[in-house]
Amino acid sequence: MAATLAYFDTAIGAGNQQLKVYTITPDASYPTGGYPITPAQVGLLNITYVDSQNTTGTTSVIWQYNYTTKSLQAYWTGPAISGVLAEVTNTTNLSTFPVRIRVQGF
Repeated sequence: MAATLAYFDTAIGAGNQQLKVYTITPDASYPTGGYPITPAQVGLLNITYVDSQNTTGTTSVIWQYNYTTKSLQAYWTGPAISGVLAEVTNTTNLSTFPVRIRVQGF
């Protein structure tokens, strides 16, 4: 399975970059390394910035975009090991942790 990416809104940002907002509903089997979110999937040629916000009000999962791998990764909150948050383990059910992302780019 894969996460479901649902379009929400578009605006024009600084330097005429497009700002696109999507709601992502994860599936029941999180893949190690995160869910791929490529520029083509969000109607852009290049992603310059991604911001995320949980939509359920939960703070137990933090979502972060990895610009190198072009994927949205999930991390457990709570006590960090050596100051580093732990990525959610492979095959974890995150279907109840939807996230809204704002993608900026050209």
